[in-house]
Amino acid sequence: VIYYLIKIIMKIQKNFIQFIINKPKITLLVGVIIFLSFGLGATYIKSNYSAKIWFDDEYPAMQDLDDFEKRFGGDQFIAVGFYTDKKDGLFTEENLKLISELTEELWLLPDIIRVDTISNFNHIQAEGNDINIVPLVDDPIDPVQVKKNISENDDIKNFLISENLKFTFLNAQVKPLFGESPNYTKVMLNLKKILKKYEREDRRFILMGNVVVTYAFREITKTDNEKTIPFMFGFILVILILYFRSFAGVITPLVISLITIVSTFGVMGHFGFVFNSILAAAPGILLAICLADTVHIMSTFYYQYYNGLKLKDALEYSLNKNFLATILTTLTTSVSFFTISFTDLIPIHDLGILSGIGTIFAWLFTFLFLPPLFLIFPEKLIKKMWNEKPSKSAEESKFSYLIWNFKFPIVIAFISLTIWSFVTAMDNQVNSDPLKYFATDTQIKKDYDFTKSYFKGIRGIELEVDSGKADGIKDPNFLKVVDSFIKELNTQEEHIRKSIESEE
Repeated sequence: VIYYLIKIIMKIQKNFIQFIINKPKITLLVGVIIFLSFGLGATYIKSNYSAKIWFDDEYPAMQDLDDFEKRFGGDQFIAVGFYTDKKDGLFTEENLKLISELTEELWLLPDIIRVDTISNFNHIQAEGNDINIVPLVDDPIDPVQVKKNISENDDIKNFLISENLKFTFLNAQVKPLFGESPNYTKVMLNLKKILKKYEREDRRFILMGNVVVTYAFREITKTDNEKTIPFMFGFILVILILYFRSFAGVITPLVISLITIVSTFGVMGHFGFVFNSILAAAPGILLAICLADTVHIMSTFYYQYYNGLKLKDALEYSLNKNFLATILTTLTTSVSFFTISFTDLIPIHDLGILSGIGTIFAWLFTFLFLPPLFLIFPEKLIKKMWNEKPSKSAEESKFSYLIWNFKFPIVIAFISLTIWSFVTAMDNQVNSDPLKYFATDTQIKKDYDFTKSYFKGIRGIELEVDSGKADGIKDPNFLKVVDSFIKELNTQEEHIRKSIESEE
């Protein structure tokens, strides 16, 4: 089977290369058509950095989440933390007014549907047979009375306010977006504009919640790309200059790499793949693969051309010599990427598909663009674009002799490294905590670490308990069961810090 497969590939090789050499303009036109057909899809790309990107809509957990959002209005929220190190903590008329004003301003944001703070929290008191429900912070504001009300209400402690009464949260619930990719940039920018008005040296505002994490993923991914992509291209630029020392040797691989990346991202747009922090790794992967293809073709051509062969013959020789090696590498690499797609994790699935397609594009565009460009342009111009000084072949380089002379130590070293890597890999731990993805010096990580010093358990699980019948939550027996369940949860002090009950 392998024999006949190689025979078929060799026949394809002969016909394909002859077509490129004899019809460079048509070859280039085919390359341009393929590039435009796929590349235009890049204009349709949408981004999503929320937790919903990880699973398909039909996944059981996603269906449960959709059901929860329909019942309770969503679980997307922003927690605005307000901390003061003053002696009286939050219980000054100025600070309590500030919290009330912030509460009102949060309500006015277009995408906010509910705000819970100490200023609108109800204080419940029992006097004989009567139950009195009054605002925790009443008008006119009496800081002493507010402090007394909070000290009598255990539900609010370690939920909306810290134990030391110097740190409070304003929880703003964001409206759910059914069937849409959330983009909370606008609400976050509006929120930061509001908080800027209240900034002062003795105050600290902290932003937390899943909306803030989603926004942080978006902004950090954007910032990282702005740093890493220019660095990658710059680093490759230096390597190509050192290796080829010519304009053609530098610009051609970079142009073909750019064409490959744009076409691959075009596939993303055409097929509805959503850009996220995982797919941000795709350009680096494709750049490395594309450079491997182009440098193989160009280095062989470069050596043969400046050692006597005519341009056309040198190009044909290079294509024939590298065809089988590059196509087999392309096939094995793309298949390896495609195997990653056999997962329920959508970003990993998409990365495997796109990297596999991009690997094929890298090979295809190398053959459809590089040879025709050298054949179509006048040879005088090609010579000017290349360094007149001939380069050494791989067989003649000192590095090759070094590898040959130390081949056994090199093999042993790499086998040892592989075994060590395998053993060390066994110690890896799977951790899906999104906060672990952020570096310790990022603002969001600093805010979470600071908050942990004042609140016991700042993240939790939203558990839905259905009574199974209309108005079932009013049934005393059902309420007793829920109350017993909450009490039992609160006994699990190792894992659970506080349980809060709400009704729907």
